[in-house]
Amino acid sequence: MLRVKRKIIIAIIIIMFTMYLTNDYGIIDIKKTALVVGLGVDIDENDEDKYLVSAQIAIPSATDSKRFDQEAVISGKGRTVAEAVKDLSTLTGWYPKLKFCNLIIINEKVFEKNSIACLDFFLRSHSIQDSTLLIASKDKAFDVLNASSPLDEISAFAIEKILSRDNENSSKIGITTLKNFLIGYYNFTNSGQIGLLSLIDSTDTSYDANGEGSLELFPKQSQKNNSQQSQGGQSGSQKNQSGNQNNSTTDRKILFVINRSLLIKGGKKVGSIDLDKVLMLNIIKGNFSKTSYNITDVNINDGSEDVLLRLVKSDCKSKLTFENNQPKFKVDLRLTARFEDQQQASDLSELEEGAKLPSALIDRANEQIRQEIINLFNLSKETGCDVFCLKERLYERFPDKFLSRHENLLNETVIEVKVSLRGKL
Repeated sequence: MLRVKRKIIIAIIIIMFTMYLTNDYGIIDIKKTALVVGLGVDIDENDEDKYLVSAQIAIPSATDSKRFDQEAVISGKGRTVAEAVKDLSTLTGWYPKLKFCNLIIINEKVFEKNSIACLDFFLRSHSIQDSTLLIASKDKAFDVLNASSPLDEISAFAIEKILSRDNENSSKIGITTLKNFLIGYYNFTNSGQIGLLSLIDSTDTSYDANGEGSLELFPKQSQKNNSQQSQGGQSGSQKNQSGNQNNSTTDRKILFVINRSLLIKGGKKVGSIDLDKVLMLNIIKGNFSKTSYNITDVNINDGSEDVLLRLVKSDCKSKLTFENNQPKFKVDLRLTARFEDQQQASDLSELEEGAKLPSALIDRANEQIRQEIINLFNLSKETGCDVFCLKERLYERFPDKFLSRHENLLNETVIEVKVSLRGKL
């Protein structure tokens, strides 16, 4: 009996290895495979009831000399995203693979109405990952995917580098995944935030990092593509076509800049916040990583100047409580920082490593950070966007009060902030 079992096991192993090593039906010709590395969603300019979905497709190379044989951006239209994606797939002639797509770019205009109407397709789809990055775009998503960046030959990969958790400034960027955005919509808060991407010319030295960025970088390209879309309904734009050599706008090297985040309530845009407020929000939520922070109007060296600190450690405790039936949101923040730079030349004594930060700098930093958090909380109340997840906190800590207090919780809640910064030069 034992011999029979052994023979059966050996036979099963041989059959499995044979199927694995001769799996012809599972092989796809690499030359006929299209890897979708980035998706963009716009509102169709000719019909606002339709979506324009663009896919950045990379055709894998069969050699080791380069990663991809060619790269193209192809668009499809439809009254739903699913219809547009289906329309897009009929244009490729390849086997489009969404499982390799790690980035979805949503034009800012999509958030003027309920953005979940287009994003819920990805929730139901099993062909795209929940960890796919989401980013809003001030410019058309089609133009973003067509941009040529010095960071990477494929724009989707360049944007992924910016949104990477390994990025030193990741705490200042509204990094949002498909999963987290949809969770924020469907839970009690019905709120969320998403980074806003802008395009700037890499040769534009007049750009201000705190500004809004350039809005029209591809006038000729956009007009050309719009005419193609109006004639055929869908268009494909391939960067290595010879016709692009005469178009100076497509030859520009573009930088991708994220200098604001959109506040989303009920799937719609209700406001925006700058990077400093995004940093405070991430610190409170526990998404902190080392980054630089500018302290303004510090009274040192017999004058007022700006000082740049490097925040290296954060310990933040926040909770929702009730005092005399008054909801109160308490934030106790402790930060560790190191001195990086200031406007004026430093004295030799100030350059000594290990010296304590001046008391005037610490006091100003504590007050500025405290006021930044309060301003963010007030903006949350004005817009109704529950970025601090107060309703979730209410449900978890005071479930007996949830039904009676959750509707007006944001308006009724007051905030109490304590900030303690310490550090060395």
